Amino acid sequence: MQPEEFLRDLITRHPDYEEKAGVGVDGFVVVRTEWNNRGLMLVRIDGSDIDISWEECLKATPHAQQVRGCLRRAVKKQVLGAVAEAFAQGPVVCAVTGDSIGSPREADLDHCQPVFE
Repeated sequence: MQPEEFLRDLITRHPDYEEKAGVGVDGFVVVRTEWNNRGLMLVRIDGSDIDISWEECLKATPHAQQVRGCLRRAVKKQVLGAVAEAFAQGPVVCAVTGDSIGSPREADLDHCQPVFE
């Protein structure tokens, strides 16, 4: 297994994997942190990046968190479809704040009851 393949498999165990991966993982970059340590950045396919801790991936994930992750993955296509449909006609107005949301990357889709908790 190549190092990048290993990292791609490893990060799926991160407790915030869905948030970290965002629109999809393009690759990884090793950077210097503000404390001059080496850190790992996840680069998304849209060009954005975010720090990710490989050490978090090695910790045991609580069962409830694993179940919530599975549920989120199960509805991911529906969520992305709903966001794409909402933005098909242009910017969207937030139902909570009334602010204009310019792109799907700035959007956060919420759902009604029952919640995953």
